[in-house]
Amino acid sequence: MNHKNFGQTALLAVLFLIIGLAAQPAAAKDKLIWAVGSKIPTMDIYGTTSLNLTNIYYMVSDSLLERDLDTLELKPNLAKSWKRLDDTTWEFTLRKGITFHNGNPLTAEDIRYTIMDRILNPELKSRQAPGFKFIKEVKVLDEHTFQIITKGPTL
Repeated sequence: MNHKNFGQTALLAVLFLIIGLAAQPAAAKDKLIWAVGSKIPTMDIYGTTSLNLTNIYYMVSDSLLERDLDTLELKPNLAKSWKRLDDTTWEFTLRKGITFHNGNPLTAEDIRYTIMDRILNPELKSRQAPGFKFIKEVKVLDEHTFQIITKGPTL
């Protein structure tokens, strides 16, 4: 894997880990019944590395980006667009009209809070923090636009 693909894969992995942020449309009425052979220790996705909980979150939450399974290219999901501004700055624009399960709108501040205040906050000891350590800062530009600033070059 070349450095460009590694950087994109690392960024995609981080964005997939933000899966607890977004939700289905408020009108969704489907039920999910999930049975596993072991106890799920917590429903706090950031406080565990439980594969069972991660699988549940992948089924009921969305990520900022997705990977096309045929071409392996990144494609929009919650983020309608993204661009690399320089070696350490990525800018994302969220789609409008995205809501959490409770109907609250998804905003750039929700992304900033999740990464900076929840995952990277050393006091909370998130088990997901190692996958986010390359992030220096998340800047909110407006309700739907934010930047992820990394500690070093990423592709």
